Amino acid sequence: MPEVPADLKYSTDHLWVRPVGGTSPVHAGVTDFAQRSLGEIDPAALKEQLAGLMDAGAYQALAGA
Repeated sequence: MPEVPADLKYSTDHLWVRPVGGTSPVHAGVTDFAQRSLGEIDPAALKEQLAGLMDAGAYQALAGA
């Protein structure tokens, strides 16, 4: 069974965020299960889903706005 880091927060649709502080409030990604299931991931769609997990400031930092 894969190791699950304790500091990750998961959504029900297989996205995760890790609080990091500093200039970037979080690191975000997609679970291994989702990567295997979905194949190629559309970065624009991922940003849209992540926006629902984060406040506007964090999303702007992620999106580079």
